[in-house]
Amino acid sequence: MQYIITYTKKYALYIIITLLGVIVVLGTLFLTRSESVLAEPEVKEVFKEEKVITKIKVEIKGAINNPGVYELDSNSRVIDVVNMAGGLREDANTDLINLSKKVTDEMVIIIYTNDEIANYEASKVKTEYVYIEVDSCPDKVNNACIKDYQEESDSNSVSNNGLININTANIEELTSLPGIGEAKAKTIIEYRNKEKFNKIEDIQNISGIGTSLFEKIKDYITV
Repeated sequence: MQYIITYTKKYALYIIITLLGVIVVLGTLFLTRSESVLAEPEVKEVFKEEKVITKIKVEIKGAINNPGVYELDSNSRVIDVVNMAGGLREDANTDLINLSKKVTDEMVIIIYTNDEIANYEASKVKTEYVYIEVDSCPDKVNNACIKDYQEESDSNSVSNNGLININTANIEELTSLPGIGEAKAKTIIEYRNKEKFNKIEDIQNISGIGTSLFEKIKDYITV
């Protein structure tokens, strides 16, 4: 009987020691895991959208050192094409060119000379009294312009019914009216540059155009 009691106590002691050992091991693993989690926070992988850059071809000509067709990235600008083509010539004029414009495939860039711009501006001056501001390029095909090319009508002063607009007509159109010579045409232009004609009767405010002359031209004019 004494042997059984002694054996039971010894066996129970082994069990207690084993349990303590398991507890210690589990506690150590738990603490290690906790420290690992605190020391190494979860890192979330962030995916950034990548921009796809393709190659395009652009033609540049005019007042440029090395005109031709160049291949470059699709996110390039006009100034990048200029630099790739050896830069501007000394007589180049970029007043009407948007150097910061993004290039596109098959784009055509024309760099004008100072003389070309001067001649173009001169062609826009219809009379010595009326100046048309130049803000678009001379060429329809120049994709690097600040403002798109605008078609001009043959005469902006002649209405659909053939009447002459006294607010916009040039000397040649005004002198086509009965009784209106070059001197009166210049006076009309000088007057409207200061004060617009609101109705055709206002033309009688011009010196030398009275009731009788107005009766002759009233059926040919408009505002």
